[in-house]
Amino acid sequence: MKRRGGEDGKENYTSISIDALATSFRNQMEELPEIPPECCIYRVPPTVKWLNEKVYTPQVVSIGPYHHNKKELQGMEEHKLRCMKVFLRRTTTSLDDFIMAIKGFETRARNYYAEKINFSVDEFVKILAVDSFFILEDMIGSLSGPETTSFYLPNQVFLFTTDIVLLENQIPFFILNDLFQLAFPDEDRQTTFLKRSIKYLRDLIKIKDSSKLLRKVEDYLNLGHEIKHFVDLLRICHLPSALRTPSTNTAELISIPNAVQLQEAGVQFLKLGSSDSLLDIKYTKGVLEIPLLVVEDYFELVLSNILGIIEDWTGRSSIVADQFHKVGRELAVYIPSYYFYDISRSLNMYCNVTRHKWKATFKRDYCSSPWIIASTTAAVILLVLTFLSTITSFLAL
Repeated sequence: MKRRGGEDGKENYTSISIDALATSFRNQMEELPEIPPECCIYRVPPTVKWLNEKVYTPQVVSIGPYHHNKKELQGMEEHKLRCMKVFLRRTTTSLDDFIMAIKGFETRARNYYAEKINFSVDEFVKILAVDSFFILEDMIGSLSGPETTSFYLPNQVFLFTTDIVLLENQIPFFILNDLFQLAFPDEDRQTTFLKRSIKYLRDLIKIKDSSKLLRKVEDYLNLGHEIKHFVDLLRICHLPSALRTPSTNTAELISIPNAVQLQEAGVQFLKLGSSDSLLDIKYTKGVLEIPLLVVEDYFELVLSNILGIIEDWTGRSSIVADQFHKVGRELAVYIPSYYFYDISRSLNMYCNVTRHKWKATFKRDYCSSPWIIASTTAAVILLVLTFLSTITSFLAL
């Protein structure tokens, strides 16, 4: 900024040329890269991550570029190379052909990451190659048994799987699928790799009927969608079995009553008889039906916010409520596409009816067990007899 004195003796200021400043802004905006439509692999926001960083951060192995240079994960790089070596023995496709294929979709792969990838083309291709071959070999070994591979780390196998389903630790699904097809061209196309992927993640999906689940995912793909990465595959597997159009109501900000509030209002909780999705939630006239939800030690890692009836396998029932509380903090509902808007609105309306709360209180305080019912009945009979005795005495006067 230039300074000069004015005729009145006071200092006047002249600012930088407006045209120059506008040009500077235009140049900066033109240099900004467009957000590609493929973008789907994000960093977890710090406001969410601070609640439990371990849930979002790989503990054993890095996959993709975000955590590649972490010192504490470097010990696995040699193991990943061993996996790559074993995998290449399984196929007649040459390493040169694999590298050529990966270079062919290197730009597309970059577009999947929300954060700018600062690795060179060769460095990024190397990361994609080593990490993809590691996942594919680990998948084959997991499904075929440890005897089918020349290496095995039994104490870390499950940690591999949980690290591979962290949002920051992803490789685009199409890369894994294409490399698998290139390695085994005689296999069926996507269905075979998709089937293997579902079996590979089955301990985290917790849906027993894998064939029915496969049809569900295939139906989703037939609608024109794609599987973006392993976390997206888990999301698809947990979609409601019968999708309905989400509400587009934007005029009302609605919250979900918690379980205590619902119980105090007299809402009955029932386990849904059979369901292929944890999100198949039904509500009818004061009865909320929810599928069974199995809570294990890695529950918080896999799901950020899900409703369900709990079968606690953790052996520490006191932490289950805390897990629900933590995964729900710092998360917001996008109202225009809130899938459970109608159910939430109906539950709120039910809870706001005073007589429902009175009825629930009466049942809880006076009808919760045979002994309380007997005591309440005896008290009512005694009260009636006392009243009748009083009336009789009064009439006798």
